[in-house]
Amino acid sequence: MLDGTPYNRGLVHGRTMKAEIHQVARLWKADLAASFKVDADTFIRRFVQKTDFVSAIKKWTPDLLQEVRGLADGSGIDFDTMLVLQLPDECFVSGEAIAHERCSSLGFARSGARPACVAQNMDTPLFTDGFQLVLHIKEAGRGLESFVLTQAGCIGLNGVNNHALGICCNALWQLNGCRDGLPVAFIVRGVLQQHSEKDAVSFIERIKHASGQNYVVGGPDRVYSFECSASRVRRFQPAGRADVVWHTNHPLANDDYTTAYREASKKPNAGGPWSTEVRLNCLEERLGKRITGFDLDVVKATLSSHDSTDHPVCVPKGKKSVFTFASTIMLLAEQPEFHVSKGPPDINEYEVLRFGSK
Repeated sequence: MLDGTPYNRGLVHGRTMKAEIHQVARLWKADLAASFKVDADTFIRRFVQKTDFVSAIKKWTPDLLQEVRGLADGSGIDFDTMLVLQLPDECFVSGEAIAHERCSSLGFARSGARPACVAQNMDTPLFTDGFQLVLHIKEAGRGLESFVLTQAGCIGLNGVNNHALGICCNALWQLNGCRDGLPVAFIVRGVLQQHSEKDAVSFIERIKHASGQNYVVGGPDRVYSFECSASRVRRFQPAGRADVVWHTNHPLANDDYTTAYREASKKPNAGGPWSTEVRLNCLEERLGKRITGFDLDVVKATLSSHDSTDHPVCVPKGKKSVFTFASTIMLLAEQPEFHVSKGPPDINEYEVLRFGSK
């Protein structure tokens, strides 16, 4: 449980998970060095000097900047390192490297007695295994609580709040980012600080986005898929369907492409079929023909699927550079539920978390 001031939330997180955070930081730095062929501390110093994400964080989610300061102080890790640890997608975008294809998400609108739902397989680098964490956050004086999936030392990857708002995200490396927008982790937590579906959608639409990303956002009644880049936000909706969405890691509605992607896409036989395309087809086949609304067993089966041996929705550990770090299903009913599996859901059971329960 994290409550009190934003700084105190981070301080408790940092102190409680200090050993794990230091382990994650060492493994993460090794991954940075291998990816960018430069000393990790040098990369972090240059990254902070050449970007201005802090100004956007101060503008849109200033309390979360204090939470990161608390995390740094509680864990004994310097602030710049702790800040950059929150920014995996931005590191790849601004580090001029292509991000790994990862994460598959979906959502169902409310249908009669069936609640709305958003769900996701969160795929991350192999070194993150063992550091899975769910934060239970209480916002002092605001009547807001959230369950947030993350790894030790990070403020959030996805989550749900007690006002039945849920958010999942998928990297879209093909879209333009910027060095002064709001980073993904802060957007996720910013959505979870909203009280209504309308406010959550407005937040996504009015902020400046630091990296190409798709957000599946759900409220008590509807679900949305927003493809976001530095200069525009476009809603994706499957043809003829207002009740269901699905997404992987390539844009379907936003054409604010990077120059590098535009050039690469002109080349014949550019290396496909890509994992993102195969996984999208799987989601469409499994969900596109359904007309009965959300069904928990169908969602679990989809997130556990291996319809493609090479590019499954559920990514096992050991065969690729990423794996399914956790699987989450958020039931956006009057009493929201957060179903979460530690690791791939085909071999790990979902635990169910509810607000007001121990």
